Amino acid sequence: MRNIHKILPTVLLVMLFSLPALAGEWVKFECKEGGFNALFPRQPAKTEQEVSAEKGTATLTLYLYDGSKYKNESEIYGIGYVDQIDSNTNSDMDNADIDNLLHSSLAGAAKNMSGEVMSEKEVYIKGYRGREGKIHVTEGNYIMIMRTYLVQKRMYLLEAAYEVGKDNPQAIDKFFSSFTLDAPAYVKKEKALNNNWVTFSKKEFSILFPEQPEEGDKDIDTKIGVLKMHTVTYQTGKYKDDNEAYVLIYSDYPEEMVSSDFKDELIDSFFSNAIRGMIKKRGYTKREEKKISMSGYPGRSVKIDMLEEKAVMNLRIYIVKSRAYIMQTLCYKENDGNAMSDKYFNSFKLAGN
Repeated sequence: MRNIHKILPTVLLVMLFSLPALAGEWVKFECKEGGFNALFPRQPAKTEQEVSAEKGTATLTLYLYDGSKYKNESEIYGIGYVDQIDSNTNSDMDNADIDNLLHSSLAGAAKNMSGEVMSEKEVYIKGYRGREGKIHVTEGNYIMIMRTYLVQKRMYLLEAAYEVGKDNPQAIDKFFSSFTLDAPAYVKKEKALNNNWVTFSKKEFSILFPEQPEEGDKDIDTKIGVLKMHTVTYQTGKYKDDNEAYVLIYSDYPEEMVSSDFKDELIDSFFSNAIRGMIKKRGYTKREEKKISMSGYPGRSVKIDMLEEKAVMNLRIYIVKSRAYIMQTLCYKENDGNAMSDKYFNSFKLAGN
């Protein structure tokens, strides 16, 4: 699966509040280097903070208006931005990756302030995905509404904070709705179509992959001794279809341990143990399991939810004589049931069939 790199913003706030902000003529703030415009009650102050990311350190530029410095004003408004270090983190990622990144930013902000995210919802600007969270910070008893957007490689952070019970909805809406971007509207890149899958074949079988896969071997210690596990793996490359990876695993067992000629109860036990082993150590959840067959050989079709990754693993498992074949596709939840998975599974053929 693709790595999703997290940058957790550090938000510095002054916890002093009195009365709601008075309605008045706001000032237009233009930030050419940040590529945005917005309205503030008064001119904001600029600060820069270093934030840690998985691949290094990035600079968060923050423009903050602190109403506690002014008579009869208390609300705090801020806009910050940070450019992603990892070149793979951008608006062309899968929606699930973007949502995870934005959710992590909200959760990180809440954690830094010893707060709790009370609610979240999707927001958009010029077609770019965003997320709005309502955070309750018990120390000082105030609410922060934060919006995050991923615009190309840049993440924008908008925040409005007020004491519980002293919110000014009109002013808060005025602030968020005034935020505009210089960036052009987002157009999702079309996925490259691939009608030329390649055939991977051995003496006993053949199967199709979107592009040339990688082969590997590994010795596995089991209760019945050392087994040779053969792997054939393809992770999404040039052709970015709805799956993140395609995997084929096959291993030969001693005939006295596993055979497609065994009675049904022994075959059922083999499949149950194999599936249980796949999900137990990883904390996955089996959603579906169906009996299938191919050329008279027994098999299983299995769907596994990878909850933490918000992804789905689809499996086909067959016992052919004393060999076990396991085929997998991995995709994000919203792409489950895609035609590329069916094409992959249906392309598996045994020699002579």
